[in-house]
Amino acid sequence: MKIISYNVRGMGKKMKISEIKQMIQRNSIDMCCIQESKMEKFEDRIGREIWVDNNFDLAWREEEGRSGGIISKWDQNTFSKTSSWHIKGMLVVNGKWREDDAEVVIINVYAPCLVTEKNNYGIQSRLL
Repeated sequence: MKIISYNVRGMGKKMKISEIKQMIQRNSIDMCCIQESKMEKFEDRIGREIWVDNNFDLAWREEEGRSGGIISKWDQNTFSKTSSWHIKGMLVVNGKWREDDAEVVIINVYAPCLVTEKNNYGIQSRLL
């Protein structure tokens, strides 16, 4: 299983979307965790554009303020989602890696830069 995590600092430009897709193709990525998409709502068009085929699923959390926006995408042949949920700055996906039939939890995190705000995220993550 290959997972990549990428802080894109915005997905509004075609060049960024193309860069993500090429990275997924070159490295045969099974799951892609994206932070700071800066998207208020996720568009299906972008979901299709950043994956190599139409056999994907995803979970996402909209942006918070001027940053944020978390997206987790995966190949449905490799991973099967059983549930997903989010709290501030974290997107949690539960599921099974099909090859090993192993149950896993993937946590995609986008934390703020300010130390005081990071402390709040640390407290939340310990509650998971």
